[in-house]
Amino acid sequence: MDIDTAGELVNLGRTLSRWKFNWDKIWSDAITRMNVAQIAGAWSERVQTMSGKYPPQSSKGQA
Repeated sequence: MDIDTAGELVNLGRTLSRWKFNWDKIWSDAITRMNVAQIAGAWSERVQTMSGKYPPQSSKGQA
C-alpha cells in the first residue's frame, strides 16, 4: 500500500469516527443525513477504485 492510499484510508477513518460520535444529530436532520449519504457514496467509490477490483464509476449511466 502506498502512502497516498494509506492517507486516504486514515481520512476515511476520521470521517467515520466523526459520524459515529454525532450520529443522533445526523440522523435527526434530513439534509445532514442526505449529505452524509452522498459523502458515503463517494467514499465507497474511492475505496472500490483503490482496491483495484472495480473500475472507476465516472461513466455512470453509459453503456
